[in-house]
Amino acid sequence: MDSPPCGNFRIPFFSESFNIQKTAHFHSTPQGMGFLARRSVKEFENHLLSKAEQELRQKGRPGIWCHVADVYARQLTIIQHHPYPSDPEDNSFPDDIIPPSLKHLRMNTRYDHFYRWGIRGGRTGNHRIIFAIHNFSKVILLHYFDKQYNGAIRREDIVPAESAYERYCAFDPCLY
Repeated sequence: MDSPPCGNFRIPFFSESFNIQKTAHFHSTPQGMGFLARRSVKEFENHLLSKAEQELRQKGRPGIWCHVADVYARQLTIIQHHPYPSDPEDNSFPDDIIPPSLKHLRMNTRYDHFYRWGIRGGRTGNHRIIFAIHNFSKVILLHYFDKQYNGAIRREDIVPAESAYERYCAFDPCLY
């Protein structure tokens, strides 16, 4: 059953194409790094899909939720191939592509390979996903939250990501 179009892709694109699951199973992709999404990230994806579908049913055209879903899907694809923060002067992205806002987390965390992915959602929220690059080969989307404060990410928003990562490492130990 096809879903209504939302921007330049079909709504289930980001959850079906990458086989993101609530469980801790790793799924490799044909190119780039593999992805793993923990529960809070999957809940965010489901919420995003639900709101985008509701928007299409009610308005009959894409709106802000479809735009955020489109940005999420495009940026997830970019992160699959290049999960590290890029140079601010990098102009290699086409004008119609919003590059992911990635930052290396150095404060309030015990792990040196944690990153923050930010998605500006306007009225939908200030979306943040903390992810780890595990053993230089896997991107693990650990924790989603809606950042409603200025400055560095607070410890209370990093603790759930660290807990999720530690549970994952029990099955696939970190090599560094």
